[in-house]
Amino acid sequence: MGCALRNVVGNITANRIPLVQLKTRAGWMKFLVDTGFNGYISLPPSVIKKLGLEVAGKAPYQLADGSIVEFEFYIAKLSDICGECGCEYGDEEIIVIAGDDRDKRAGAIGMRFIDGCIALFDLDENTVQITDKGG
Repeated sequence: MGCALRNVVGNITANRIPLVQLKTRAGWMKFLVDTGFNGYISLPPSVIKKLGLEVAGKAPYQLADGSIVEFEFYIAKLSDICGECGCEYGDEEIIVIAGDDRDKRAGAIGMRFIDGCIALFDLDENTVQITDKGG
């Protein structure tokens, strides 16, 4: 898969958290650009339910603090999630991890989701930009 995102610009918070907003089939959502997450995407369970995704199984994942946590995962086509978010490769199947439901409008995109992209983190300007290599 090439870069799934055409050209997305977000901000880096005062706490150095890179965030982008994407329009999904469940509406506009904030996504943490998580360079420590080697998967595709994590969505709150309430959003997964709204999208109608079915559980494919459970798997253990290691968190940044070293702890191992079991999460439900789902197999979905990128187009099942992205809708109008500027995503390419709609028929590409990806793994969706059920994340935290405390913030029902936030998720995380991992390194597999931005594989093939250029990701620029400008800490002076507090911006993050994700684009394909073509521009």
